[in-house]
Amino acid sequence: MSTVIDLLRRDQQDLYVSASALKTLDACGRQYWYHYVQGVPAEDVPARMVLGSAIHKALSIAYHHLRDGEPVPVLNTLVSVAGAAITAAVASTPAVHFDAGSGPGELVEEATRLLTAWAEQGYRPARVIAVEVPFNLPLMHPETGEVLPFEEHVVGALDLVVAEDNGTVVVVDHKITSRLDRQKTEQPDLQMSIYAWAAEQMFNVDKVGLRYQDIVRTKTAKVEVQEVVRIPHDEAEGIEAVASGLEVLHLALSHPKGKRLMGRRRSWRCKECGWRRHCAEDRT
Repeated sequence: MSTVIDLLRRDQQDLYVSASALKTLDACGRQYWYHYVQGVPAEDVPARMVLGSAIHKALSIAYHHLRDGEPVPVLNTLVSVAGAAITAAVASTPAVHFDAGSGPGELVEEATRLLTAWAEQGYRPARVIAVEVPFNLPLMHPETGEVLPFEEHVVGALDLVVAEDNGTVVVVDHKITSRLDRQKTEQPDLQMSIYAWAAEQMFNVDKVGLRYQDIVRTKTAKVEVQEVVRIPHDEAEGIEAVASGLEVLHLALSHPKGKRLMGRRRSWRCKECGWRRHCAEDRT
């Protein structure tokens, strides 16, 4: 373990892991290597991710107002927040990768369409506890209480935390999606398992609820809230998945040719991967 930590420190890698990083590791080990180990800058970012980030910024403003007992800002204000985020992303690096025939104007129009749907149909909880709340927690097994032998902490941020009338704490995750998937609420999800594990520690409760707020990019945009079905031992399985991912990473970092252990996984994701050209040229 000390060898791995020395490598991480030498390369100035922060000793943390997130659900998004682990999802990258699972989807394509080579992308993980470029991004999180070598620190190769992405050549571009998909427009859909810029849109999602812009919508999240606007919703953060809205839910902060609800938390403080203030009226939700009018639609034009929320659209201005999203538009400013899109403009800033387009003006910065990495570049934004737009689909053919699309550009910043179309992205702002789409943000306006989705925020209009949210203004009409969006989730209005009775009590907002926290908005965009970050966490940074040591890796501890939720059932045994064992502190696992990794120096990395688990990091992330909860989009929205609310309280029900019965006192139940619920974590709400905003999703910008092209279609409504009703089956996902019954499927294991690493990110939501980690969110539940983190929220229970942060808010000192035995169990939390989980909920998606889906903003759906159908022809007529709509918003639906879906309850996530908690499965037995979901948090424990999530933490075990984190530990498994870290073991793989540590093995690769300790190996003289670690990149070979982080192989490519060709999929539909390749066409919008920010490291696709680097990957195509890298045949070592």
